[in-house]
Amino acid sequence: MNSYNFFQNIRAHSKRTFARDLFSVVKWSFFKCLFLAIISNLLQFAGPLILGKILTFLSDDSIPLYEGYMWASILFGCYLIRNIIFQHAMHLLNHMSTIINNCLYGSIFNKIMRISSASKKYQDVGKVMNLVNVDCNTIYGFTQMMLFLLISPLMIVISITLIILQIGWVGLIGPGMLLIGMVFQNVIQNYAFKYRKQSSTFTDKRSKALNEFFSGIKII
Repeated sequence: MNSYNFFQNIRAHSKRTFARDLFSVVKWSFFKCLFLAIISNLLQFAGPLILGKILTFLSDDSIPLYEGYMWASILFGCYLIRNIIFQHAMHLLNHMSTIINNCLYGSIFNKIMRISSASKKYQDVGKVMNLVNVDCNTIYGFTQMMLFLLISPLMIVISITLIILQIGWVGLIGPGMLLIGMVFQNVIQNYAFKYRKQSSTFTDKRSKALNEFFSGIKII
């Protein structure tokens, strides 16, 4: 509730867009979460790099034994630190998503409560319920995936670079197939979005019909 009150104070004294005011509420949590997520994902590359050192140690008997223990300990430490940092980043992400969802819910209900009685008859109940049950949850899901959306390009570039350094330019075959798959996936998602938009219209009509049904029961 404190975050929602803070958001309402910003909206009262701001002329910016709704999204920018909402971002100003969670910006520090977002930047901390992004920083921790980048570090945790970079530590993930310690596995392939250190495994190469361990394989070299196993194939060469002239390397001292302590080096093998050293690389194994570094690998264990990197993954341990990575999991701790990643879980902390996920905690911040869930906290940020919950704040955004609460601000959206509060703004919707605050708007509804301020509507005059004469204007309420023009408001479709099904559409309001659709905003609460569908649209807010969609935004919540987007904020959950937003972190991966921002980090993925960096991870892809680093991964392709490591593959090319390891096996040469033939390593571009895998990313090329991935790119082709993304094109097909985009086409399928466009069709899915089209049908989801159509289903939202029927959801509005269903909520309105249920509301009229229960209103009729109350009258009887």
